[in-house]
Amino acid sequence: MTERTNTKGRRDGEAGTSILPSKTTTSRATLTGAQAAMPLPDPGKPLAEQDPTVLLAMCVFGEARGESEDAQRAVAQVALNRAQFPHPVFGSRAGAAWEDNLRRVLLRRGQFSSFEPADLNYPKLLRPLDGEDARVWARCLRCAAAALAAKEQEDTLTANSDHYFDDSIQPPSWADPAKRTVKLGRLNFYRLYLPPPCPPELPLRRVSIPAPLGDGTPAGLAEPPSALSPAPWRVHPADPFPTQEPPEAEPASADSASRATASDGRPSPAASLLLTSLPGRVPLPAWISRRLKTQRALRTGRLSSHKAVTSDKCQVTSLRTAHHGSLVTRHSSLLLLLLLSGLLLAACNDFERAAYRTLAVTQAEYETIQRHVAEAAVHGLITEEQWDRFRIEGHRFMDAHNAAVDAFALWSRAKSQANAARLEALLEILPRLVRELNDLVRSLEGKPNPNATETASYMREQVTGNREQIRPTYSLFPVPYSLPPTPCL
Repeated sequence: MTERTNTKGRRDGEAGTSILPSKTTTSRATLTGAQAAMPLPDPGKPLAEQDPTVLLAMCVFGEARGESEDAQRAVAQVALNRAQFPHPVFGSRAGAAWEDNLRRVLLRRGQFSSFEPADLNYPKLLRPLDGEDARVWARCLRCAAAALAAKEQEDTLTANSDHYFDDSIQPPSWADPAKRTVKLGRLNFYRLYLPPPCPPELPLRRVSIPAPLGDGTPAGLAEPPSALSPAPWRVHPADPFPTQEPPEAEPASADSASRATASDGRPSPAASLLLTSLPGRVPLPAWISRRLKTQRALRTGRLSSHKAVTSDKCQVTSLRTAHHGSLVTRHSSLLLLLLLSGLLLAACNDFERAAYRTLAVTQAEYETIQRHVAEAAVHGLITEEQWDRFRIEGHRFMDAHNAAVDAFALWSRAKSQANAARLEALLEILPRLVRELNDLVRSLEGKPNPNATETASYMREQVTGNREQIRPTYSLFPVPYSLPPTPCL
């Protein structure tokens, strides 16, 4: 929810903070030129029947009329982000018109406080020219119109923020510092439910490899084979996701295996290893093959849809969704690596062995749970609300795990009683959080999803829309994990 205390006295009465002209009382009759033609709220209509641009300008007027133009535009952008990304918390609905979703978002109870009847700004919304300079309303209207004009573009101002609060109040419980995106004036913006903005697409560059020379080395190789672009993809009419088509089977021979280019000029299977998906599963997007770094990774992750291919193990593709691409941060991973290196050079006591084992085991257990829930979300087996519940609990575990790694590093540098007590307290929390995640996943099992098709489509859009956050994995079913060799175990 958005929270702020935007009283008129605080905005215009504080010395050195007002950026607006002095207060005047303006009526429609005293306006001239462009000011007389600007739209105003209709006091005879309820809020739900106001024009969308005027309603959004009323929100900006009530929430941030004393802020800078960038901050006002950001407030309007938060409302548009909520309207464009349907979510039960926002009140927006999938398939509804954006004007209807915008009204639902702005007028939802307990969200934008200026629309609450008990708020001090509520009586001023329908009459913004009473006690205010006309330029104040004109700027709010201009910011709202600019935000609506760019609603189809990427949000570069707030990075898809969906919450904010004012510095004049205490930070709410949802104000996680790790989720803050930008601070504009007094307003702090956060992204809690929306995906991060997608990076711009990079153009593809295809490389052709001529026939090999006498020594078997391709001549004029512009890039190593691992950097080759995948084969062209096509879009099936019934499938909105691009898939790669497997090449026709060719007889294996020494000459054909070493040949890098087929007779028709297309890259042969030896030069471009294709990834396909199992029948009935979500097709593997073509960009995944570009993210695999080497041919060895391609061979390891190759999936086959040929019926003649049999295996004792079932291989399917599981995509990790946004915000859960990695369990620990890079900083924590580096600390773990340094600690393991130090443990290899020194003798370990029982406390060190127990701490390391707890960190490694809880991390592996969480990643196993994460794979199952991500697979269920992509295939529409759980609802969006259930997925959000898992994300919240998962973030709690990640924060606790990262804090435990930091405490482990601090205790390793200074083995004091206080550091040991802090580390021991954090290590007791991790198994409990894993058990709570297991209980949550078990509570989700067996509950039918009435909107399975819609949820699966929504989650696939979230997965394929945040490409920088996704890492491919090829193990759906849990496998026994092995801890790295260390004298502590």
